[in-house]
Amino acid sequence: MRLILRLPASKESVPWALGRVLEWAAALGAGRSLRHRLRTAVGEALANAVVHGSGEDRQRTVTVSADFAHPGIRIAVRDAGPGFELAGAPGPARPESIERPGGRGLFLMRALADEVRLRRAAGCEVVLRFRITDPPGGEGASVPSGPDRAHGRPH
Repeated sequence: MRLILRLPASKESVPWALGRVLEWAAALGAGRSLRHRLRTAVGEALANAVVHGSGEDRQRTVTVSADFAHPGIRIAVRDAGPGFELAGAPGPARPESIERPGGRGLFLMRALADEVRLRRAAGCEVVLRFRITDPPGGEGASVPSGPDRAHGRPH
């Protein structure tokens, strides 16, 4: 099962896209723990793509693709920005970073995803991989109703 979303690079699009990813994961049977990790890590990747990769330019597009391949989930968030060096990103615990209001997204993605990779080709793509280890469904799981939508755009 695959999910592909294309959304305008605006902060208002982030909750919509994140909601679709979480519904997709719930439909696959992702448990509560995994959905929590997805919410935070994918939310950070989306926010970074919108703010840093696209400059919050609604004319630009951010693309999310999510794939299930047992035993896990792969989610890629792509923007048209130039990208950055993953190894060179400053950590939030460094003295010069502690009082900065941002700069924790990559730290959170690395802490919550089983793998974080950066690819540069026609923009920047952050690839997150999550192993499925929690019980299917978990407490509070919900399966979306209605037709399966592979492509979407917020209204």
